[in-house]
Amino acid sequence: MQAGIFHHLEAHLARLKRAAVHFGFPFDEAVISMTLQQLHTDRERESRHCERSAAVHDA
Repeated sequence: MQAGIFHHLEAHLARLKRAAVHFGFPFDEAVISMTLQQLHTDRERESRHCERSAAVHDA
């Protein structure tokens, strides 16, 4: 992911689905997509927090 964009997401999800089917694991694309979006949101929030902490520390 760069700049909030999941590059080649469809291809990655297709590969993950094939592997899940092959190994007999459940695959729920909606849950995976929601989880990825939540991880991105959490990462952005953490990044903003670190930037603010650094700015306060440098002041």
